[in-house]
Amino acid sequence: MIGDKGWLSARDEPNITFRPRKWERGETMPKYYLRLAEQTVRAGMRTVRKTLIVLAAGIAILNGLFLYPMLTAGFHWQKLLPLAGGTAIGAALMLVYFFSNRKSVDETCRWLQEGQFKWRTGRLDDIVGEVVDYTYDDDGRDPVVKLYAYVDGEKVPEPVIYKTHLSHSASEFLTKKTTVRIRREGELHLGSQVTLVKPIGSKETWILPQNLEFDEH
Repeated sequence: MIGDKGWLSARDEPNITFRPRKWERGETMPKYYLRLAEQTVRAGMRTVRKTLIVLAAGIAILNGLFLYPMLTAGFHWQKLLPLAGGTAIGAALMLVYFFSNRKSVDETCRWLQEGQFKWRTGRLDDIVGEVVDYTYDDDGRDPVVKLYAYVDGEKVPEPVIYKTHLSHSASEFLTKKTTVRIRREGELHLGSQVTLVKPIGSKETWILPQNLEFDEH
């Protein structure tokens, strides 16, 4: 049901510890973390690019498997227009998606360079997944899960964790209670000392590894 939760620490309760915290202005952040933040933003763009390349290759292969046999079998080219048109529309939508993401990345990097963000250091307490809605189809309903990080007891929505991939699964039993499981792959672990970067106007918050050697400007 809506409100059901799961957490990465897998304890009886999320491992959340409230500690003193203070957000700082963007221009005070050490340059080292600025570079890490930009790397994290551009890494997301590289993932989008790789995904689109795979999709484009798949579409090209499928078209080759269907169009070539049809043409060699004597199908008139006009009968193949719906398939070709669908392919063209799909390609156009992928291009729109790519350039939209690229514009967003460039804008975010500009915000970083101009100091339009806030930041602070802290400790990564836990990652929590919460059921916030359901989608419905012929097979029933599927939970929509939103992930949050907790750093020094503060709830951090839309976390983007440096070189770390978060995934989740959700299943329902006869009691209608939803069991949410969180999985983590990557560099940062629970309990890690981290640096948070929150661009002004963005829903995302980046969680970067803290390096004491670079905490001076």
